[in-house]
Amino acid sequence: MERIVCVVIGYVFGLLQSGYLYGRTKNMDIRQYGSGNACSTNVLRVMGKKAGLIVFCGDFFKAVLAMCLARALFKGNPSLDLLALYAGFGVTLGHNFPFYLGFKGGKGIASMAGIMTAMDYRI
Repeated sequence: MERIVCVVIGYVFGLLQSGYLYGRTKNMDIRQYGSGNACSTNVLRVMGKKAGLIVFCGDFFKAVLAMCLARALFKGNPSLDLLALYAGFGVTLGHNFPFYLGFKGGKGIASMAGIMTAMDYRI
């Protein structure tokens, strides 16, 4: 049951599409430009370095925060690292396949960087 909760938590965090949301603040759908993905690499190519860095940080930290939440919720569980990875997996699923964007999101590179970083972090 904990595994499912962690995947759902991660998926919800993954739904925060930084690239898409940032593009909307600039009155554009980033998926209509460049590679067609709502990812930091596409934002970097289309909108520049500052926009790419902002989106990268958003995608990176949503993975870190989801994994920290999973660790906080299940503190004391002997499988804590595995549960955190389930949350990270959920973030990647939510980022790559957001239901509200027709299951077409980013590629998950920045989210994976956040997952790798969060695995070294302990609450």
